[in-house]
Amino acid sequence: MPWQRRWGTGAADDDDCAADFVAGLLGGGGPVRDEHAGGGMPENVYKSKNLEAERKRRAKLKGQFFALRSLVPRITKMSKESTLADAIDYIQELQSRKEQLQRELQEMADAEAEIQGSVSSTGEKPLPEPVDCKEEVEVRPIGKNRLRASIVCSKRKGALAKLAEAMSTLGLEVTGVNFLTLPGVSRVLIFMEMRGERAVAGERVRDLLLRVI
Repeated sequence: MPWQRRWGTGAADDDDCAADFVAGLLGGGGPVRDEHAGGGMPENVYKSKNLEAERKRRAKLKGQFFALRSLVPRITKMSKESTLADAIDYIQELQSRKEQLQRELQEMADAEAEIQGSVSSTGEKPLPEPVDCKEEVEVRPIGKNRLRASIVCSKRKGALAKLAEAMSTLGLEVTGVNFLTLPGVSRVLIFMEMRGERAVAGERVRDLLLRVI
């Protein structure tokens, strides 16, 4: 569940809410509020202890904010409110990235199961003869600035290195590869990410891969 921003009605409430949020992120184990016990303590002693506890609370809160800023890669402003907002955005970004990687892993597993499903796993039989196959390339977007290329081609030495080199000429970085070989045939799934602001059309990537294979 995404973090919800909650602010108090005053500066003290905001500091307490911020302290609870930061303590939760950093594993502090709970709120950092100090509870003062009542009793027959002299007023001046009570005020002195109260001020000292407040100084410690603020010092602890300040240290937790410094630690939080060191964990968040993009801090827009140095205020407490901005730090908390940036931390929430970063957590949501990590959650989105996690879900995307889970989808990619599932796609890879499905693709491998589809290929292996056509090969019998029971009994003994001679290996099939190598077959000729027509080169096939399919390029699909799988997210912002990310592409997946599915390539079927004849097994060739050094083909994977040539594909990676071709991707770099378009400003694409290979982030993952799933390689499966059958007699004489290779099936490759390549996951790529576009670097910089220049977008690359999937059709252009497909044409380049067809020339390489």
